[in-house]
Amino acid sequence: MEEKAHIVKEFIYAVKEVASIDKLFIYQKILYAILSSVNSFAYAYVIRVAVSAIEQNKPIEIFIRDVLIVSGIAFLISFGRKMLDQTFWYKSDRIATILKQQKSIRTLEMDYELLERPETQDAAEKATRRINAWNGVMGLVNNGFMLIEHFLMFIIASAIVISVNWLLIIAILVLALFKVLFENKNQKREKHEFYDKTPPMWRRIGYTNNIASTLTIGKDLRIYAMDEFISQERNDATGEYLKIAIKNRKKTIINSILINFITFFDTLLLYGFMIYEVIYNDMKIATFTFMVSSVYTLTNALHIVIRQNAHVLRNSLETKDYRNFMSIEYVREQENQTIEADHIEVEFKNVYYSYYMQEGYALEDVSFKIKKGEKIALVGYNGAGKTTLVKLLGGLYHPTKGQILINGIDIETLERESLQKLISLVFQENIMYALEIAENIAMATTENVDYEKVADIVKLIELNKKVESLPNKIKTHITRELDETAIELSGGETQLVALARAMYKNAPLYVLDEPTSAMDALNEVHMYRSFNDIIRGNTAIFISHRLSSTKFCDRIIFINEGKIIETGTHHELMERDGEYKKMFSMQSNYYKEATNEETQNN
Repeated sequence: MEEKAHIVKEFIYAVKEVASIDKLFIYQKILYAILSSVNSFAYAYVIRVAVSAIEQNKPIEIFIRDVLIVSGIAFLISFGRKMLDQTFWYKSDRIATILKQQKSIRTLEMDYELLERPETQDAAEKATRRINAWNGVMGLVNNGFMLIEHFLMFIIASAIVISVNWLLIIAILVLALFKVLFENKNQKREKHEFYDKTPPMWRRIGYTNNIASTLTIGKDLRIYAMDEFISQERNDATGEYLKIAIKNRKKTIINSILINFITFFDTLLLYGFMIYEVIYNDMKIATFTFMVSSVYTLTNALHIVIRQNAHVLRNSLETKDYRNFMSIEYVREQENQTIEADHIEVEFKNVYYSYYMQEGYALEDVSFKIKKGEKIALVGYNGAGKTTLVKLLGGLYHPTKGQILINGIDIETLERESLQKLISLVFQENIMYALEIAENIAMATTENVDYEKVADIVKLIELNKKVESLPNKIKTHITRELDETAIELSGGETQLVALARAMYKNAPLYVLDEPTSAMDALNEVHMYRSFNDIIRGNTAIFISHRLSSTKFCDRIIFINEGKIIETGTHHELMERDGEYKKMFSMQSNYYKEATNEETQNN
């Protein structure tokens, strides 16, 4: 009973989900189930009417009239069924596609910190792989209504057979019970032993298959001959998958043999009984022909009901996976506050952060305050915790302990959209989308792009020479995924587009995480100076392990192993014999050469 309640619960959920996309589809499914169940008996009934008329020696005009009327009704039922059937293939794919889109939207809405967790990734893989016309939510609706359709056939056929001998139905139902038990057990086993275990393997297989076509990774693969490693990883993942798949297939075949044996036995029982009735109880030929068709429909419908019951059980478990993913929520304080300000200050108060399932803290007791309009350089060695701090400030991560305040308001209580409007953030990994250069900068569709503003920013960051050399200028597409005429940008050019993106947004707080790592020393120094002039008056945090940005910043915060160990101006920190001076001294010759070259060029 608990299992049936679970199936009904998930079926109702699936019907509501599909109805929210296409309500007419559900009504069409109901109508189709009724027409299809009646259609199974319609033409057999035409034959019964014809044979009965012959047996009773009815006049030819009555014979023709009765046959035409019944045939006409049968034709209309069949025609209506086929017309509906034609629409289901298109609609099922369309609805499944929309469900995938909804899953993608939910993924984007999901808390980033939660999305990074392995179990969330596996849950996402389960939800994604089982969304199609015959699996998951859409599969539960399609298979569920097919179950209803054939159950109706079974009821009608049973009523016809009972009119002859009700004991026959008892025998059929007993045999059917064994088939239900076998099928349900097999579907549960398949769900837990196969479908639940394969998502991590599919993620590995998908990664290794897609990595070869990723241009940015493709260079390293070829130069360092990593194809052998990738092939080995792919083979290992594929081998693990096939091992489980073959084992699952063997068990499924054994189950199918058992089901077919029971089906053969109950079919033999039914037809044996019908022959007995004709020989010994003088069953009429008209009745015999109709009963033969009804018996065939009964056994076939019962077989499909049992099979569909197992499919529906599996689909309900898949729907539960989808439903569980779509309902994942990260427990946080209510996000309802907003901030609208041209200038902001930031404060970290005793902030700790520990990564999921890792011991210790990536950030430990971090406290500092950035005044309105102040420029801060956050520096340190690789792995010191700088990027973690950026993700905390951007609301992607949430402090394990402590508070992050913007204008005195805890960012954990801010609406996501409000926080996004406050920050122009450039990450280390600069992602370019398969869109125009202008769209990549404005992060908006063509009709919403201020092309004049984009052109001004491109000129300010001195990317205009590159853009002007292109056939379609700032309307040139980047990456070739969607446009064969698109271009690929260099690492430095990509970083300039990312900086332009932040400038276009022009939020009151700029956070730049290693924004010039792909630039040479000369361009880096020049870029920082230009950018500093452009964002004058805005609060800014420059994060880098290279120190070209520190001299023009109001203050420097040096972080090491997740802790702030030094703070002050460039001059103050150089006066101390600390980590900053040590790091700056190691890089000083490098930057002196860049500065001298810039002076000579000027």
